[in-house]
Amino acid sequence: MKQSFGIILAITLLFGFLVVSGAFYTVSETEQAIVTQFGKPVGKPVTTPGLKFKIPFIQKVNFLER
Repeated sequence: MKQSFGIILAITLLFGFLVVSGAFYTVSETEQAIVTQFGKPVGKPVTTPGLKFKIPFIQKVNFLER
């Protein structure tokens, strides 16, 4: 019983890590980003550098040089 709980916990933590790691992206000083959702732009282009957030698995980030 404890072994199956450990396996379920490990799988849940791995899935959580994948979701969280896919939720953040970084924009450098020399580029801008356009976030798309199902192929359509969402919001304004991101031009400020830094760590940003997106919805994992639904939104995609497209980077362009300034």
